[in-house]
Amino acid sequence: MVEKFKTELNGGKKLDLLVADTCDPAELEILYQIREGVEYFVGSETSIIIGNFQFYNALNQIKKNPEIPATKICETIVKDFINDDINSGSDDIMGCFDLTKMDDLAAKVNELATILIKIKKETGKPSFKNLKAFYEEIYWDIKKIAESIINGEVNFENSKYYRKF
Repeated sequence: MVEKFKTELNGGKKLDLLVADTCDPAELEILYQIREGVEYFVGSETSIIIGNFQFYNALNQIKKNPEIPATKICETIVKDFINDDINSGSDDIMGCFDLTKMDDLAAKVNELATILIKIKKETGKPSFKNLKAFYEEIYWDIKKIAESIINGEVNFENSKYYRKF
């Protein structure tokens, strides 16, 4: 869809900003898929209350200055989300993502996965302290993996591949 917008409606130019007021749109897989058609993306990595975005300030900024950089609009939307009374006490996450960096991020995630696969082949199933698994251990929390590796809270510190981190 965003690629079609870019090629057919926007003269080959990427969309400056895409905002998704829905649950889980900021998954790495989704961001990677839309990177060719969008510069910046605002969305949540978690389940949120749909329809809770406060767009008034962002739209007002655009009205006052149609040439305002997308990063400023992102900042306003994210801050307004965080400061909203409904969200301020929750664990809901909202972020602005620079999709021009997605290829580099994907390469690093692939490098991490490759090392973990080698460790698994060498030592068996890798173990990480405080790691949460989702959906029958298909998905792991990458932040917890990184923290466990950095803090040495793993069962494979003697692996020859551990030093590659």
